[in-house]
Amino acid sequence: MEDFKLKLTADGEFDEIGAENRSGIFAQHFSTDVYEYSNTNRSVYVKPTENILVQGDSYTTGSIYLKPTIAKETDVTIYWKILARDFKDSGKLTVKIAPLYHRVVNTNFVESAAEEEEQISFSLIERPGQRHPLDNKVNFSDNESDYTFTED
Repeated sequence: MEDFKLKLTADGEFDEIGAENRSGIFAQHFSTDVYEYSNTNRSVYVKPTENILVQGDSYTTGSIYLKPTIAKETDVTIYWKILARDFKDSGKLTVKIAPLYHRVVNTNFVESAAEEEEQISFSLIERPGQRHPLDNKVNFSDNESDYTFTED
């Protein structure tokens, strides 16, 4: 394939899809082949620096993220389309988002039954870890996994 690019468009309940970026001191040596559209947070595209891909070869892109809606279990469909000089193909992937919850119960005693209430709130879990100074990646020091892969 020559002069190829890949477009990814997500559909479902989520906040945004985007491309990894760096800021500050880390930005000076960072480059990526994944780009965001300026008019939507539902699509990204990959325009490789190496524009020839031969049969049996592979290509690794920069990182793409999918930011889920907090406290929402849902399926997100990612439609992909690859375009090249004499070739095009498309398909879809389904990403199942199942957030991990930690139940915290706070009990407050009240004077009367009229004051009784139940409040439910959600927040992000802060995981312990250290950020690497050169590549800005975080090495987590807990036993939680960022991903769980299942087959249906």
